[in-house]
Amino acid sequence: MFLDPIECKHATDLLRAGAPLQAAQVLLKATQPGHRRVQQLLIEVQRILIEKGQAFWKEGQKEAAYEHLKVASQCGQLPGEVQQLWNQIEAERRKRQLEEQWQQQRLQQVQELLQEGRLQTAENILQAIPNAETLPIQKDLKIWRERLEAYLRQARECLAAGNYRAAWECYRKAHRVSPRDPAVIALGESLSPSKQPREQPGGESRPICDRETVFALGGLGVVLSASELTVGRPGEEVQLPLWGKLRTRHAQLVQNRGRWQIVPYCDSQGVPCHISAAGQKVTGPVILRSGDTIRFGEGGTRWRFVQPVAGSATAILEGDSAGLGSPLIRGSAQRRIILLIDQCILAAEPPAHLIVRDLPCHNLTLRWTAEGLTYEVAGGCASTLLPDGSYAADDPPRVYLPSEIRIEEMLDEAEWLGRIMTSPQTSQDWCLPILPVA
Repeated sequence: MFLDPIECKHATDLLRAGAPLQAAQVLLKATQPGHRRVQQLLIEVQRILIEKGQAFWKEGQKEAAYEHLKVASQCGQLPGEVQQLWNQIEAERRKRQLEEQWQQQRLQQVQELLQEGRLQTAENILQAIPNAETLPIQKDLKIWRERLEAYLRQARECLAAGNYRAAWECYRKAHRVSPRDPAVIALGESLSPSKQPREQPGGESRPICDRETVFALGGLGVVLSASELTVGRPGEEVQLPLWGKLRTRHAQLVQNRGRWQIVPYCDSQGVPCHISAAGQKVTGPVILRSGDTIRFGEGGTRWRFVQPVAGSATAILEGDSAGLGSPLIRGSAQRRIILLIDQCILAAEPPAHLIVRDLPCHNLTLRWTAEGLTYEVAGGCASTLLPDGSYAADDPPRVYLPSEIRIEEMLDEAEWLGRIMTSPQTSQDWCLPILPVA
């Protein structure tokens, strides 16, 4: 006895304490597994484990039966009847694991469908899951469904009252919840601009298709899109009119392959008009670099030239604080000329052409395409509000003049559920007016 491995004493103490599982683990890890005393104790432990496993099985405690018989099988060959029971338990366990795996996959699919707004498909999948009514996701689905029905009901009431703008707002919220719901699709069709009466006759708005169109981007600045611009005193042939001691045709800004250059015009005596760039007098074509300061005429307003987004030909001219600098910039508009050649990115953080701290999305991009000037929103939901109270339905969305680009922040599933439960009527819209420049 004194020569028995130390594991034998530990296992014996555990058996006396009523812990056969732990005793078996000690013996299975013995340093001398072939020792006679170790083998004797393994036989004893296995007998106890089999008795407990069979008792647990009869009581319906399947997990406990599985654990005891699994360890018993590790202690040695199981007797015939016990082996059959162990095979049965293993088969049922594998089946149950497959069912649980299948259910988890279906629940993950339901979660993804909810995030996509496909409520009906999510409901159909849940119906095939046993005891689905007890799952927490059912509560989430019920909240989404109730909110969708509330938005649809409000939209129909607004339509019946002739309030198309309010109906569109409700439709947008319903579209956020479930864009593919047949009722949402039907509502969107009934709200298309062609089916809406004009609330403000005479308020026309057209998509911007011509690069010669000049417009204001809210209070962010004035947009010019031509690749060649004449700078000078206000006049018919001047695309960028400036105040100051300038000639009618003072200089030309030319964009070529993503780079801008400034070219001075000459007076009747062949002398180049007064221009300085980066502190140097300009007497011929000069390529501008981002950060250069340009001064047109003697004592004229200084403009800072920047190309803030790598790979984009779009540039910004920012006027100094000495004066407005251009008759294009009026009212509260910032002293900024946006030379929109390919695209103009608005974002809360760089890289962007325009930094807008309160923008409720990742970014808003205005882009010239074959269809004209279009826009794209990342991380938000956008719509184009026209002067007559209707909404444009272009895909991709085009920029209309005049109009408002309205953006609603896009929340993830948890944030959206929390928002609509606590304050379902709160609007998160941000508006960017697209205004004509007289």
